[in-house]
Amino acid sequence: LAGDYGQRTRRVYLEGRAFLRVVQDSLRPFTVHARGTLTEDLGTAFEVQAYSSDAEVRVIVTEGAAELRREGERSDSTAVLHPGDIATLADTGAAIVMREQNVERMLGWTRGELSFDDMPLSEVARELQRWYDIECRIGDKAVENLHLTAQLRIGESLDEVLRLIELSLESRGVRAERVGRVITFRGGAAAAPRPLPPVSRSRVEAGA
Repeated sequence: LAGDYGQRTRRVYLEGRAFLRVVQDSLRPFTVHARGTLTEDLGTAFEVQAYSSDAEVRVIVTEGAAELRREGERSDSTAVLHPGDIATLADTGAAIVMREQNVERMLGWTRGELSFDDMPLSEVARELQRWYDIECRIGDKAVENLHLTAQLRIGESLDEVLRLIELSLESRGVRAERVGRVITFRGGAAAAPRPLPPVSRSRVEAGA
């Protein structure tokens, strides 16, 4: 938080990921500063994701509206977001806005769920690193762009999560090798698909 938070403005500085529900106050605007970008609340519930390892900042709006722009840029470069909108803003170029998206699934983490919606395995690996404090490597270029759709519970053991990922991509021969805190995803010969065993606490859908 800024040192003068709540006096004339409401400014927060973010690195990482946060979901914010804000009451609009025209006299004390609420702004999120993240990696050179500024997101201003217009009476909103929204997520800001800004990791130093990512190439862009992402904003998702579920209620109300928000404005996204780079700090120091003119207001006419602002992207105005409404419920269901997702915007990404890289260090260069204009904001890219996708309208009317299924944002609730993407915000599953706020409900204790870790959701991968047709996500490339390379991005899945980055998410696992953040949630489990591990190092993930792609040992086979052939598998990094395979897509995974899965919904897991946050708090599930890492070994169980890796087992479920292997099962969902079993037909593509994907395996996760674990050595301490280092996980390496490798490919292999495609296996004949077989029914998945029941999983009581998580739901997994195969993707490729």
